[in-house]
Amino acid sequence: MQLLNIILGKYGAFDETDVRWLATAGADFDAVVGRADSEYVPLRNVMDDLSSDPGSCPGRG
Repeated sequence: MQLLNIILGKYGAFDETDVRWLATAGADFDAVVGRADSEYVPLRNVMDDLSSDPGSCPGRG
């Protein structure tokens, strides 16, 4: 059971209290989205800026 699927109601009336949680494991899928005319093409440019000054690139997540 995934917590997201519970929240979305994919298991009907069951919720997080109806299962015994043994462990959690997950996959975190991310995307990098930017404008076509961005200075960050290729993606390597983003990684270089993040490496040299981590605060220079705001992000969400």
